[in-house]
Amino acid sequence: MMRELMAPMRYPLDAPDFTTVRGQTYVLKGTPQWTKPLGRRLAIVDIDTRPLDRSQQALNPERFVYGQHGYTSTGMLNHWLYATIHGYDYHLIRTPNFSDRVAPWTKIPALSDHLHNYDMVISIDADALFTHLNLPFEWLLNRWQVPPGASLTMARDPIADQNFDTKGRVYNNAGFIIAQNNPRTHEILRAWASCPEDHERFPGCDNLRQNWPAEQAAFGEYIRYAYDRPTDLHEITCTEGNGWLGSNSGCDGVFVEHMWSGKNEVHRVVGETVAQAVLARAHQDFVDRAAEMVLVRDTNAFMDMDLAGRPSG
Repeated sequence: MMRELMAPMRYPLDAPDFTTVRGQTYVLKGTPQWTKPLGRRLAIVDIDTRPLDRSQQALNPERFVYGQHGYTSTGMLNHWLYATIHGYDYHLIRTPNFSDRVAPWTKIPALSDHLHNYDMVISIDADALFTHLNLPFEWLLNRWQVPPGASLTMARDPIADQNFDTKGRVYNNAGFIIAQNNPRTHEILRAWASCPEDHERFPGCDNLRQNWPAEQAAFGEYIRYAYDRPTDLHEITCTEGNGWLGSNSGCDGVFVEHMWSGKNEVHRVVGETVAQAVLARAHQDFVDRAAEMVLVRDTNAFMDMDLAGRPSG
């Protein structure tokens, strides 16, 4: 239903520019390389260890009450809705917990295994949101100049003391990962997953089993240096693929809003994205039907009829 409802509002994937709801216009850089819809060759995935079947959680069939769902379930609905509108696959992958490390580590093997079934998989955290539901991901790939065949594409973190590795380079945020299916990608992901056990290649990585930022720091401290071909990692600016408006971090989450310190804002943002998409569609239909709906009166006088609606006289 949502795909059909939104069909007239889906933005052309190779349009030269796009104006956001905030009134900012962003243009494509260079020649678009993603000119055909990815459709079901692209999957968007949430990866989580929890069953999410309690009251007001995503997989509980009870009556949905907006605002009462937790941010996790609300964020997942944003991801599912975005995928549905554009014809991408969506999956919620439930992973078992590791016995020796925190839950975010489970994302890496799950992402690699799922990627074998697709050309591209987007792994996105529940507090990261697609801000423009009508904007196809192919347009974003063109905007970000993501090369076909690039293994991983990730946004930079904001400039803050805790977001730098020991070499002084800002981390890439692991809450939004674009992975393309090729052998090198799987090699990188396997090395990343094994980082805590590979003491020879990655000395000290075992300290990141439990300690924040865990798998993100492992990637920033070790993996992106071990795998540094130009196509191994493509970076997105922080303000377009990370952060959120109001975070005062310098990163406003223009296209992907990641609310790592504003999870209480997830409901509002999801509600606004849905309202913008649906009401924009309603407005377009309203305008298209104006000729049949708008009635223009030439006078404020009553018509020459009696109270029963019959011509008088």
